Amino acid sequence: MQNSLAGDTTLIAEGFLVRRVLRTCAVVMLAMATTIVLAGAQTMVMPLVLVAATALIMGGTGHPLSSPQDSPEFIETYTNDATNNYIVLTGFCGDETCTPTAVSTPEQFMPVSGTMPFDQSVAQGTTNLDHAINAQPAGTPIVVFGYSQSARIASIEKRDLAASGSTLPVSFVLIGNPNRPNGGVLSRFQGQQIPILGVTFDGATPTNTSFKTVDVTRQYDGWSDFPLNPLNPLATANAVAGIYYVHGDYQSVGLGNAIYQGSYGDTQYYMIPSNRLPLLMPLAQAGVPDPVLAVVDAPTRVLVESGYDRTVSPGQPTGINVLYFPNPAQTGVNFIVAIPTGLDDGAQEAANIRPFGTAPVDQRSPYGVGGPPVNAGSFDTNGVPVPAPTSNVAAPAAGTAPSVPTAQPAVAKPPSAALPIGPRLGGWQAVEPKPVAAPSVPATPTVAQAPSVSPKRDLTMPWSAPVQATPQPIPLAVPVHQAPAQTPPKLEMPGPAPIALDPPTQLPVKLPTLVPKAPPVEAAPELPAALPDLPAAPVAPAPFVPDLPAAPPPMLPPPVIPAFVPPQMPALPPPPPMPALPNIFGGFHLPF
Repeated sequence: MQNSLAGDTTLIAEGFLVRRVLRTCAVVMLAMATTIVLAGAQTMVMPLVLVAATALIMGGTGHPLSSPQDSPEFIETYTNDATNNYIVLTGFCGDETCTPTAVSTPEQFMPVSGTMPFDQSVAQGTTNLDHAINAQPAGTPIVVFGYSQSARIASIEKRDLAASGSTLPVSFVLIGNPNRPNGGVLSRFQGQQIPILGVTFDGATPTNTSFKTVDVTRQYDGWSDFPLNPLNPLATANAVAGIYYVHGDYQSVGLGNAIYQGSYGDTQYYMIPSNRLPLLMPLAQAGVPDPVLAVVDAPTRVLVESGYDRTVSPGQPTGINVLYFPNPAQTGVNFIVAIPTGLDDGAQEAANIRPFGTAPVDQRSPYGVGGPPVNAGSFDTNGVPVPAPTSNVAAPAAGTAPSVPTAQPAVAKPPSAALPIGPRLGGWQAVEPKPVAAPSVPATPTVAQAPSVSPKRDLTMPWSAPVQATPQPIPLAVPVHQAPAQTPPKLEMPGPAPIALDPPTQLPVKLPTLVPKAPPVEAAPELPAALPDLPAAPVAPAPFVPDLPAAPPPMLPPPVIPAFVPPQMPALPPPPPMPALPNIFGGFHLPF
């Protein structure tokens, strides 16, 4: 009996021990499995964190973004402004910010800056940009930023990528683009060359690719908003002034100050309005008061805009047309209306009144009195209108802040109402939307340099304006769904209502026929044969002349003094000949 109990106890103890061992093994295996699963999950998440968009940023002419031409402080400020004021607002960076990377390009323009001709500098810059794109990790979204000369570099790279059938995730942001299809000077004069400067006018930036693009210009920037008819003297002079006063100052403004002009193919177009004609900016520098400039701006702007055709999409390649003239009657009416409008603008700036009751600045087109709306609509590469997607920026209700929906990393197509515009000093200025906490880029950007870079300095189209704090507007992004096709709203300037006048009533008036009767002609009286003798004219008495005193006796002339004649001296003998000088000049004799 005791042996049986002892055996049972041993079996129970052994079973308990086995269960404990199995339980321990199960816990260890579960822990190991959990560790493996977490490690795998972390491995899957890591690529999502590391694959962030990279912004490859190039400078303008004179700024290669490399030392010693540009200091590290300038490079950091330039790349941060380009990222925060333009790149982030396009939505190309997605929900995260882009990593800025400065790409060194020559940016030379001989003889203005550097030793390279323009075309050679652009060719070297294109090679550097291509190396920087290919050096990025596979699958990394890339945003290429080009300004002025580097916008042409980006345009060539976009064309080359499309021609090679590349599927790289590359998008482009271009500002001050001289290859802008409608307005860029290199597109206006396509096919021309300036051999002495090495400049080739190579046409428009392509719009029929799969690479999303945003193109931003400032109004009247002579490099990217050149007039259609260069024979319009005011329009051409204003564009040349815009090269100096407007083109070098994209840093103090941004995409949040721009007005949407519509899309064409793969490109979205924006324009930053100019609140004052560049032609009048020298007067402002000379001290002319702003109200006086506002009076002159309105009628002058009508004449300047007569050199442009603003009804054509900015994405449609358009060369110069010296035969282009708008309707002269309509232009004349707009000019006449602009005179009291300018007086009202000046009075509003001076005393906040509009005595003539004309439309204020925020109710007019930035193209001047009678100008067309800015939004030219959306078109494909054949000029056929395409459905415009719903704006991702809803109009905020009164007293509420606008909401920003979650969107994919692509560019938005908002209507013109998405970025409202308002008055500032009598001109056009975009209303600054409420700031949104946009991710800033405090880190110092890395510099991607190609081995064959020979950076030089150029000062033709630099960033010249001081850095100013610009509120960060709402990021733009493509909405999730497409809206049905709709015609973009057409804003028409309300013209004066026609006044119906009844034709004047023609009253029959019968006038008597008057035949004047000539008076009889009388015979002229006969003149006497001889005229009667007239009395002799009285002789005036001779005037009284008092006796004059006797003249003094004549003075005797002074005595003649004989001239001194020196005595005749005997002739002197000729001097003896001078001794000959030594011949120390190799055969040369002095003329003595």
